[in-house]
Amino acid sequence: MLTDAIRTTFGTGSNVVRPPALLQGDLVISGGLSLPTYRAFLIAMSIVVLAALFVVLRTTNIGRLVRATSSDRDMAALLGVNVPRLYTLVFFVGAALAGLGGALAIPTQSVTPSLGNQVIINAFVIAVIGGLGSFTGAFVGAYFVGVSIAVGSIYVAGAGQLIPFVAMIVVLLVKPEGLFGGAEA
Repeated sequence: MLTDAIRTTFGTGSNVVRPPALLQGDLVISGGLSLPTYRAFLIAMSIVVLAALFVVLRTTNIGRLVRATSSDRDMAALLGVNVPRLYTLVFFVGAALAGLGGALAIPTQSVTPSLGNQVIINAFVIAVIGGLGSFTGAFVGAYFVGVSIAVGSIYVAGAGQLIPFVAMIVVLLVKPEGLFGGAEA
C-alpha cells in the first residue's frame, strides 16, 4: 500500500541524484586504476560506522546491555534491565543507520518507488550469507554482495545480480547457519 501511495503521489519515474561536488571525479589509485571519489567515500564511511558500532557494542555499558539482552532476554530483565526500552533504543539506532545508509546510497543508483524491494532482497541474502545474529557476518556478507554485484556486472551483463544468489545457495548447502552464524551469533 505504501509503494502504491508513493507511486500515486510522486509518479513512477526514476530520479537521479548526483554526488556532492566535492566528491565527484575519480581517485587514481595506481597504474591507471581509479575509483570514483564518492565510492571511496562510501567505503570509508562504512568502515567508520562499523568501527563506531563495534566500539559501542564492545566497550560501553549500553553495548554490554544490548549483548546481554540479545543473548538472554529473560535473565537481563531479571537483573533489572528495562528490556522494552532497550529494544526501542536499538530499533531507533537501527532506523537511523538505515536512514544514513539510504542517504549515502542515493547517488549510486536511481531512486524509484520500488527501490525498497531490491534493498530487502539484498538484506535477506546478506543475512543468510553472513549468518543470523552475527554482526561480523552482516559486514562480511554486505561487502561480498556489493563487490560481487560490481565485479560480476563488469564481466557479464546481469551476472552481478545473480552471483549473490549463487553464493547464498552454496552457503546454505555447505554451512546452513551462515559463514559466521552459530557460536558467535
